[in-house]
Amino acid sequence: MSAEEETILKEFRERLQDVVRPTWYDQYLSRWLRVFPAGGFCGEDREGGLVFYQVFGRLDVPGMMRSVKILDVIKFQICMLEMVEDTLTAHAAKTGKQTFGMTVVYDLYNFGMQHLSKPVAEAFVQFLKMFEANYPEILKKVIVVEAPSVFPIAFSIVKPFLSEDTRNKVFVCGSKY
Repeated sequence: MSAEEETILKEFRERLQDVVRPTWYDQYLSRWLRVFPAGGFCGEDREGGLVFYQVFGRLDVPGMMRSVKILDVIKFQICMLEMVEDTLTAHAAKTGKQTFGMTVVYDLYNFGMQHLSKPVAEAFVQFLKMFEANYPEILKKVIVVEAPSVFPIAFSIVKPFLSEDTRNKVFVCGSKY
């Protein structure tokens, strides 16, 4: 493992310290970093709110499904959302402006049928239900870029589980954004 990878792994472990189990050794955690390139905050939108860039299309979904349990994926997403809330709070304190929600950019480049397996769809639906129930108004807008031809199928699976308010925040740009 390179020095850079060790630094990234150390930061990852620190950020997850409140949920990391003793049995989660470095090799286990490093698998997350390989199969779940989560993205991160990349700037501010026009109103000064934070923008989170999610590289969903580049996820190694088959590898993730072999490496971890669905419950672990959902727990990881909860950890990410808790970090998002902390980041939004820190951003508001730093800028002196109340920040209501964030803009999420989902980059679906390389998104394909491997992302549409039944276990993945079920986990995503579980996550959406939990997200809407426990993190109201954290989402200002969702911008989907590089949406491939299979995206309408995926969205039709997810759409019934979204509130009307959340559905109205989704903007699909395809590859010509």
